Amino acid sequence: MRRIALLIVISLTSNSCVNYHNSQEIKNCNSTTILLTEKAKGLGPGGNNSYFFGSIDMLDSTVIKAFHQTKNLPDSLISMKRYCMILDDYQFYYQNYRNGSYSKKDFLKKVIEEEWNIDDTTNLSDKILKTTISVVSGYNSKNMGVYVVDANNNNDFSDDTLRSLFYDLYAMEDILNNSYYVDYEFYDGKSIRKDKKLLNVKTFNDNQTGYDIYFSFPEFLYSKIKYGDKVYLICQETYNPDKAIYVMEDIPYFSVCFNYKVKPNQYIRFGDDFYLYKPTSIPGTIKIINAKISNDEYNEQITKNSKGNYRRDPIPVSNQFGMIAPEIKGVDILTDSLVSLRKNSGKYVFLDFWSTYCIPCIMDFPNLIKVYEEFDRSNVEIIGIVDDRTNGNIKQFIKDKNVIWPNINMTALTTDISGYEINSYPTTYLIDPDGKIIATDLRGDQLLKRLESLKTKNN
Repeated sequence: MRRIALLIVISLTSNSCVNYHNSQEIKNCNSTTILLTEKAKGLGPGGNNSYFFGSIDMLDSTVIKAFHQTKNLPDSLISMKRYCMILDDYQFYYQNYRNGSYSKKDFLKKVIEEEWNIDDTTNLSDKILKTTISVVSGYNSKNMGVYVVDANNNNDFSDDTLRSLFYDLYAMEDILNNSYYVDYEFYDGKSIRKDKKLLNVKTFNDNQTGYDIYFSFPEFLYSKIKYGDKVYLICQETYNPDKAIYVMEDIPYFSVCFNYKVKPNQYIRFGDDFYLYKPTSIPGTIKIINAKISNDEYNEQITKNSKGNYRRDPIPVSNQFGMIAPEIKGVDILTDSLVSLRKNSGKYVFLDFWSTYCIPCIMDFPNLIKVYEEFDRSNVEIIGIVDDRTNGNIKQFIKDKNVIWPNINMTALTTDISGYEINSYPTTYLIDPDGKIIATDLRGDQLLKRLESLKTKNN
C-alpha cells in the first residue's frame, strides 16, 4: 500500500504543533487540525449504513417552507413522493433563518433541541447554499419502483434520469454500480466551496415499490499520521450525522470493529497520549485537543487495582472502548439497595441499558440469566439500567422476566448515569476489574464466550 501524505494545518494556539505541508508526523501538542486528504469509493469502517428520510409530506410545515421549490417533476409517475435530504442541518437552519424563511424563535428552538453551540454560527454562511439533495420516487407504467435525483442540485428534474429502484444491495460492485455523484456546497469559514457526494438509493421492499427508499453514501475520507513510533489511520464517512471518526493503528484490516469509533468530544489515543476529537463545519477536517487528566481522575486511578498494583497510566473517563467507564449510581428497583459501578471495582461488570419496550433486550434475558448463574459474584456482576415504560409496574415486569441482577430506573431522581448519552437499546458495556471498558454492544452468547475467555467462570 502506498504511503499517504497528511496535510496538517498549524493551529493558532499556544504550544501548537509545528507541522508542515505533506509531513506525516505530529508531536505532542495542545491542538492541531488534520485534513483527511484521501477519498475512496466503497464502504467505510462503519459498514453499509443506510438512512431513511420521510417524504416531505411527513415533515413539519416550518421545515418544508425552507426547501427549494423544484420544477419539472416527472409527471409520468404514479403515487409520486418527494424527498429532501438535509446534508448539514446547522447550515440549513441558519441560512434559512438569516434569509427570513425561519423566525429567530424557530431557529433558536432548533439550536436548543439539537444542542448546537451558538458560537459556531461564525463558521456558517448567510447565503443559501446547496445543502440538500432532492429525490422523487414512484411507480412507472409497468408498476415498477423508480426514482430520480436532482444530481446537479439545480432544482430542476428535466435534466435528470429516471432509474430503477432496486431491492436492497449488498455486493460492493452492485452498490457502486448503482451510485452516482450529487453536487452540493459548504462554507469553509472563508468562502463557499463546491463538492460532490457519492449517493446510493435503494429500497428494502422485495416487491420493488416506490416506497420506503433508503439512502447511503458508499465513500469515505482518510489520512495516515505518524505519532511517536506508530502510524495511525483516521477515517470518516462522507455523510455521517453523528460526525464520528474511526482511529486505528495502520495495519491490514478486513473488517473493522465499532470499538474504533470516536464520536465528537470523545478521546483519541495516540500511544500514551490522549486527545479530544472536535468536529468542524468543513468536510474532511477534524481538530484534536490535548486532553488533560483532572486531579480527581488521576487520584482515583492511582489507587490499587485488582492485582494489587498501582496504576501508572491514568486514562480519561468516557463511555468509549479503552477508557475508564463513567460512574453509575442508583437504587435497585427490587431491593432498594444502593447500586454503584465503583463499588464493584475488582470485578468484571456488564452494564445493560435496556427498555421495557425493547424486544431484543428482553429476548436476551435468558443469556444474561445463564451468565449470572454460571459466574461467581466475586468475579462478575451485571447492572441493568432500564428505560421504564410500564406505567409504574416495573417491579412486577422484572419479576415476571426472572431478572435476578440489580436494576436501576434510568429516570429516577436517585440515578446518576451522566456521561453515557444512551440513545438506543440495547446498549451494553463490559468493564474490567480496573474500571476500563473492554467491549461494547456484546449480545447473546457473545458475553458468555468473552467471560469464559477471561477465565472468570466458576470452578
